[in-house]
Amino acid sequence: MTLCGQLLDGDTPGNGNDGYFGPAEFLARQGLSSPEGRIWAADRREAAPYSCRLITSVTSNAWLAAVSEVDPEALVDLNDELCVWGRWTARSGALLRCITVASALVSRRTAPALVRALLTVEDPHDYRLPDSDEHFEIGVPGYVLRGWVSDNDAVADFDARDPWAGDLRLGTLKPRSWIANRLDLNGDEESGRWTGADPTFFMRRQSWSIGERHGDEEHDRGDRLLASRAMIDKICGTTGMALLCEVTVTHDLVGKNTWDGKKRNSKVSLRLIG
Repeated sequence: MTLCGQLLDGDTPGNGNDGYFGPAEFLARQGLSSPEGRIWAADRREAAPYSCRLITSVTSNAWLAAVSEVDPEALVDLNDELCVWGRWTARSGALLRCITVASALVSRRTAPALVRALLTVEDPHDYRLPDSDEHFEIGVPGYVLRGWVSDNDAVADFDARDPWAGDLRLGTLKPRSWIANRLDLNGDEESGRWTGADPTFFMRRQSWSIGERHGDEEHDRGDRLLASRAMIDKICGTTGMALLCEVTVTHDLVGKNTWDGKKRNSKVSLRLIG
């Protein structure tokens, strides 16, 4: 309680007539970002995985062009696990790499045609794979595109002000309820791990941060969902669908006159599994 009081220190509700900045809204924003406010975000903070760190001898002059030499699949294949959703950044001096991973379930017969169509899109911002937002899903028989990961941000002032949480992303990252029920998964958001009847069927959330929240510089931080190979095989076998994975790798330079993003360069990879 003492810590919570210190985190509240200096923050007071407003007197807006519309109530948005009033006491009710103020109290609603206080607390923790975990379900029912039972654990601190800092409790799930891990060390940055070695594979997610940026160790390179490439110079800043060659860094942007070097993105073409990156193997996106090597960044998400982790021996017996595969990253199926997430985002992380890694920095070395002025060099910055950002990886974004998304996946969705698609009809097996028409999946190759979907991949070919997506590869013709000039701007990757013109589409996105669905997560918890059903508006991006397709339910036409034979052309199904369905999200299976829930990715939502959260607002929680206690976690946002907790120095032990660093710049850890707040919010949920988990399998959607329909896929959890379909596979009879056990687990919860607090543990960040979901398992099936077979111990080889599992998914886990991995989060890390090196640096302070609201800092002036980019730093290593990430939040991703990993699934075992056995779990992915189970998902594809149970649903009768294929898993479409999209990996975007972006190289950027940080420092003077690079904040506008005009110097960044990206590479997108699409992959079908199952």
